[in-house]
Amino acid sequence: MPALDGLRGVAIALVLAIHFGVGAALPQHWPGVVSVWLERLCYVGWSGVDLFFVLSGFLITSILLASATAPGYYQRFYSRRALRIFPLYFVALGLGLIVLPRVLPSQAPALLGEVLHHQLWLWTYTLNVANALGWVVNAGVLGQMWSLAIEEQFYAVWPLVARHLAARRLLLLCGVLAVMALALRVAWIRVGDLGAWPGPYRFTLTRVDALAAGAALAVLRQDPAAWARVASWARVGLAVTGGTLVVWFLAVPRFYPDQPGVVTVGHSLLALAFSCLVVRALGEAPPRWMCGRVLTTLGKYSYGIYVWHWPVQFSFVTFGKGQMNPAVFIGGGLVATCALALVSYHLLEAPFLRLKDRVGYGAKRLPVLV
Repeated sequence: MPALDGLRGVAIALVLAIHFGVGAALPQHWPGVVSVWLERLCYVGWSGVDLFFVLSGFLITSILLASATAPGYYQRFYSRRALRIFPLYFVALGLGLIVLPRVLPSQAPALLGEVLHHQLWLWTYTLNVANALGWVVNAGVLGQMWSLAIEEQFYAVWPLVARHLAARRLLLLCGVLAVMALALRVAWIRVGDLGAWPGPYRFTLTRVDALAAGAALAVLRQDPAAWARVASWARVGLAVTGGTLVVWFLAVPRFYPDQPGVVTVGHSLLALAFSCLVVRALGEAPPRWMCGRVLTTLGKYSYGIYVWHWPVQFSFVTFGKGQMNPAVFIGGGLVATCALALVSYHLLEAPFLRLKDRVGYGAKRLPVLV
C-alpha cells in the first residue's frame, strides 16, 4: 500500500532530521532565531522510531493473523523475515566489526566505541539491553542497531502469541502491554542511577507499547464493525493527540527523551497519534500526501537508509570535529546515505527479497497487502 510506504518515508525522514539536522549544530554556525527553531524542529525526529514500531506491529500482526492456520506457519514467517532483515544487518556488522578494524586500525576505537571489544550484543540483537542497562554507552557507527534489536526480539516472540490467542485476548494483551510499558518508564525514571533517559528509551519492555498499538490495529481490522468504529474516530484522535503534542513542543525548550515527561507519557501519546495515522492510511481514500513519490521512495529504501545514515553521520561528527559547514554536513550526509542505501538495496537486499517468493505465507488472504 503506497500510503504505508509513505508513512515509512515520514519515519525515516524524521530520523534523518534529528541526526543530520541537530548534528549540524545550526545555531552554532548560523546564530539566530531561525536556526534555533529549525534545530528545535529537528529534535522531534527521534519520534520516527516510534512510527516505525507502530508500523511494524501492525504489518507483522496482520500477516501472522492471516496465515495462522497455514502449514509451516513458523518456518515461513521466520524464513521471510531472515531474507528481509539478516543480509543487510550482518553485512553492516561484518564491515564494521571485522573489516573496519583491519583496514583502519588506528581509527577503529573512535568509530566503534565500546562494541570494538563487546561485539556479542550486536551479533545477538541485544544491543538495546546493553544500552539500557549502561553496559554499552557508545556503540559508535553501529549505535543505530538498538532499535533493530527491539524489533527482532518482537519477531522472536510475537508469532507464538498471535497464533495461540483469540482475537479478544490478543487485543486485551496489547492493552496490558501498553499500560505496562508506560508504568515501567515512569518507575524507571524514579529509580536512582537507572533513572537516566537512555534506559527506558531503549529497553524492550518500556518500548513495546508502540508495537502493541500497531498490533491492536491489526486485530481490530479483522472485525469490520470494530474497524468502522476505529476509522470513524481516527480524525478526532489524531486532532487531540497531535494538538497535545504540538502544544507540548511549543511549551518546552526541546521535545526530546531527556525530558522525564517526554520519555514517559510522550511515547504513549506518540503511539496513539501514529496509530491514528495508520488508520487514515488504510482508509479508502488516504491523504494524498502519504502517497507522494518522495515519501514512498524514501519508504522503499528506509531500511538501508536507517542502517547507513548513522555511520555517515557519526563519521562526519568524529572527523569533522564539529566544524563542518551545516550545508556540507547535511547535504553531503544525505547524499552519501542515499547512495549507500541505493547500492545496498539493489546489490544486496533485492536479490534476497526475490527469494521470498519461494517462501510464501500460505495464507488465503492478506488484507493489508492488497
